Amino acid sequence: MITILPLLLINLAMGVLEVYFPILEGHITDTLYKHDEAGFLKYSAIFLILLVAYPLIYIFADFLGYFIKMWIVRDEIYDNLNFIYHKDIRTLENAGYVASRIYDDIDTGLEGLIVSTMGLFYIIGVIVNGMITALKIHLSLAIAFIISAAMINILMVRMHGSLRKLAENVGESEAFIKGVILDFIKSYQIIRNLLGFPGIVRDYLTDYINETFSGILTLKSRSFAISHIGNTLNYAIMFVFICLVSFEVLSNKITLGEFITFIGAIGLVSRYIGTSLSLLPEMVSSWRYIERFYEFVGLRETDYYTLGPNIYVENLKVSYGDKTILTDITVLINKGERVLIKGRNGTGKTTFANVISGILSPESGKVILPKTISSITQPFEFPNVKVGEIVDEGTLREFNIEELKSNAAGTLSAGQKQKLAIALALSKDADVYIFDEPLANISSDEREFFKNKILSKTQGKTLIVISHGEYFDDEGFRILKFKGSL
Repeated sequence: MITILPLLLINLAMGVLEVYFPILEGHITDTLYKHDEAGFLKYSAIFLILLVAYPLIYIFADFLGYFIKMWIVRDEIYDNLNFIYHKDIRTLENAGYVASRIYDDIDTGLEGLIVSTMGLFYIIGVIVNGMITALKIHLSLAIAFIISAAMINILMVRMHGSLRKLAENVGESEAFIKGVILDFIKSYQIIRNLLGFPGIVRDYLTDYINETFSGILTLKSRSFAISHIGNTLNYAIMFVFICLVSFEVLSNKITLGEFITFIGAIGLVSRYIGTSLSLLPEMVSSWRYIERFYEFVGLRETDYYTLGPNIYVENLKVSYGDKTILTDITVLINKGERVLIKGRNGTGKTTFANVISGILSPESGKVILPKTISSITQPFEFPNVKVGEIVDEGTLREFNIEELKSNAAGTLSAGQKQKLAIALALSKDADVYIFDEPLANISSDEREFFKNKILSKTQGKTLIVISHGEYFDDEGFRILKFKGSL
């Protein structure tokens, strides 16, 4: 509560300023019509001072708000800084972003609540005051009609546009979000291929993708629909209110200044009502982020697997939805052993490789892995940067791919990407090397070269190869045949 209180006070101050602006505009208008020069100068001076001060106050409030947000989660971030850093520095950035996003939602909600409440009370005051007090200023019917007609026309156009968007945008938003999800998954694959480490971050990201995106997709689609419905209702309510207040103006019960103040105040209220409607589904979807974030910062590596010199899997079970891919898998792969995994498509070979690479967590079972693992699994994804920025020149020469140095890695052919992935994997000093179909896209005249590189560079280390072909059959590998079980 102590940490939320400054946010509440900041938003209270900003709310007072926001509501006071239309009040000042109303005073300036009335003093101008009354030829009250002193009053006009006074209110204009106040308005100009606040106009200059408001951005400075807003910047200060924004900075203070961000500091408070980071202060709230300081212990979790500091306690896990070293742990997160050794896995993936991007995770720390993501954690900061998620924490900031959570408290931005709280911040926006508080601001909307305060401004809406103050604005509503002021509107009630304006209407009651206009009905009770008979004012002496006689307004031109033409001015009132022009203002009313203009506002009504704008509202009708906006209502029409809002209804059209309501009909069209849900489908568009779903396609857009699917594109974002695919980009995210591609980014995840790039990080996975470049960093090549086992452990909690990749495990966490895999779970994160599987468990959250389908729900978020639905919620985001609903969010667009709720937002447009809210906008349509807001415009309709404003249309009715402006018609009613226009009659008050025509009856000389309120002044033009009070009318302008009313329009400004109701605009504030409707804006935050619309924001609140959009925020509700956003907050609902954010709860999963919140839970995953706090679950993540409290985790330790031993919650996922145990470190050891050998690879040991006991009673392993892995499922995708209702479909069980692997069941009751128990296998020991000793340090320095060479293992060839074979089997038909769909028998779980790649899934098993992902588990022992630290990429995928099993549904149940015990997993013991060595500390460092270098693996390549399908598909091979790389960022759109020059190959020379990813791999040093000596490695490029060693693997006969120096001609790719100036090419963008993301635009390479399937075979070129596979050769680059092998070079990257073998350039790392790891306890275990795992290759999923390493020669599948490489031309027949180059397969022998890359096979020998894999065999020679992994001497004395644990090597696991998944292959449909017979390229490694005569190299003294221990063979594991997969049928969904061993």
